[in-house]
Amino acid sequence: MRAIRFDDLAALADVQTAGFGDWGQPLTITASMVGVFGAIAGRDRLNDGVPGFLLASVLPRLAPINDWTITAHGSAINLGCPHMRFPAPLAIGETVRGRSRIAAVRGHPRGTIVTLGFDVRVEGAAEANLDCTVELLYSAPRP
Repeated sequence: MRAIRFDDLAALADVQTAGFGDWGQPLTITASMVGVFGAIAGRDRLNDGVPGFLLASVLPRLAPINDWTITAHGSAINLGCPHMRFPAPLAIGETVRGRSRIAAVRGHPRGTIVTLGFDVRVEGAAEANLDCTVELLYSAPRP
């Protein structure tokens, strides 16, 4: 695994240039999963967009571990999800996989902002079921 310092913008940009990594393990979306998630989210109907947001909640399970890691930071703060789209519908019983990439890197007065891009889709589909980004602020350790 390639270790990259949080403030090494050039090395992070190299990873960004490589694009998406491998696909993660498959996950079949079951009626039970959708029902439990819907109950937690306060949705009692299966057609209320629950499968899309369910995908967002299981991103850590869908995206594989990268062949790189960000090191030497003191903290990593999740700044949110500035982009989230559900381009294709998802049916119960379909199997999806996810992959990730570094979509952008930029310096910040408190450290480095790394934008991670995620692509989740039904196996073999041309269009994603979930396309989103998450921004993380990596800060230096406190002295």
